[in-house]
Amino acid sequence: MKKMLLFFASYILLSCSQSYYSDTFKNNIRQDSLIITEMENDTCCMNRLILSHNGQNNVLLELHCEDGSSIDFVKNIRGKKRQEKIGVYAIYNAAADGNSFLFFNYLTQRAYITPACFSDCVPEYTSLDFKKRNIILRNTNSFTGSLNDTLKIGEKPEYVVCGKKFQFVKAIMKIIY
Repeated sequence: MKKMLLFFASYILLSCSQSYYSDTFKNNIRQDSLIITEMENDTCCMNRLILSHNGQNNVLLELHCEDGSSIDFVKNIRGKKRQEKIGVYAIYNAAADGNSFLFFNYLTQRAYITPACFSDCVPEYTSLDFKKRNIILRNTNSFTGSLNDTLKIGEKPEYVVCGKKFQFVKAIMKIIY
């Protein structure tokens, strides 16, 4: 009786561990990572956004951070099978007190950035269009204009305050990787 009980217990443990490890390997196939690093010494501070892909590290963006500028993770947008599809990062410019936004498409291995720096705006993720290379940003302040007021900006680097005049800003994105 003890041998039979031991046999069934061993069989169940073996089945569970085999199922767990095979699912783990299926779900972790070539999922890339984006890593934010900060290097600092007495005279310099540098933030980097690094793509870790197949054991290699590629720098997507470097930013001097002596003035308080930074690269900040915002969110990952997940696709099917709960894998990350798009990584979203805010590139904070302390001198302008605003953010540019970086979007990394894990499926195509491309990184896009808004050249303009925005104050008081947040991305509307459902409007993200990699083919047309644009995104809509929403004003976070109270808004007094008409509902369809949208400011369209081009590819030039500029500072945009999402004040009370426009509810939305249509921003162009540049491919940086």
